[in-house]
Amino acid sequence: MLDPKLEKKLRTNSRQAAVATIIGTGFVVGALVMAVVKLSSLGAEIKASEQTLAERTSELGALEKELGVSKTELGEHRKTLAEVRADLKDTDSRLLQTARKLEEAGDELLGKTRQKEEIERQKAELEAQLAQLDKNRTVLEDEIRALEKQWLIASEQNNKRAEVIENLSAGAAQPVPLEVVVQPRALAFPIGGDRGFMFKLWVDLPEPRKAEIKQVSYYFNHPSFGEDKLLKSTDPTNNFEVQYKGYGAMDRVIVTVHDTAENKYKLAFNMYAALKAEGAEPLVPGPDIVRKTAPLKGKIPLVVKPTLGPRKVQVPRDPEL
Repeated sequence: MLDPKLEKKLRTNSRQAAVATIIGTGFVVGALVMAVVKLSSLGAEIKASEQTLAERTSELGALEKELGVSKTELGEHRKTLAEVRADLKDTDSRLLQTARKLEEAGDELLGKTRQKEEIERQKAELEAQLAQLDKNRTVLEDEIRALEKQWLIASEQNNKRAEVIENLSAGAAQPVPLEVVVQPRALAFPIGGDRGFMFKLWVDLPEPRKAEIKQVSYYFNHPSFGEDKLLKSTDPTNNFEVQYKGYGAMDRVIVTVHDTAENKYKLAFNMYAALKAEGAEPLVPGPDIVRKTAPLKGKIPLVVKPTLGPRKVQVPRDPEL
């Protein structure tokens, strides 16, 4: 037999164990119930998720289909883009060539513009020169007319001189005018080679009459004389001689005698005829003389008088002399 205390304790422990078992069972049942509830809820959620997944799968299929179409379109677009890029590259190349051509055309146009400006400038200069030449021509024509008048006056003086000489020869008693006793003379000496001649001009007159002369001037109206058309002498010891180096003799030289009383006497002197009379052989002016290449051999070429109209100067004076 068990000890009553022990038995009582065992019974108490059994009751406590039973209570604990009941409580534990209750917890387990509650947990199971809760698990079932949760499972039910999870099942609903899974079902909803499956439905959502089905929808998403359907949408994904549609998207994949659209994506397939988009890939095809993208390929076409890429192909088109490649063609466009090739066209753009070709266009850029053509534009570059066009730009270069435009630049070249611009440079050419600029060159032509500058050339035109230069031509216009030269044209303006030539027009100005032409205007100046026309002005100079007018001045020269006036000068030639004045010289023609002087030549006529000098020729009249020669005629009067001839009349006085004739009267003196006839025995008429009268004072001999100074312009009557003055006689222009000329000589020419070859310099050598093709360098032309040394020309000398002076006046012959009686020794006592030299004191009446203050100056004698010789005017050579020809362009080859440049600024030295008028030569002067005040030296009676060499009969008022002047000299020049050149290639031609003038057929019209105006000799002006200035006396001490401030009178002027103009004499018309044919220098060429005078030289010919001295034995010089005339030489017809020609291109060889102009080029200064022909040997002159002591011949005296003629430089004729300027005229009012345009003419070619055949025998220029040596510019080096």
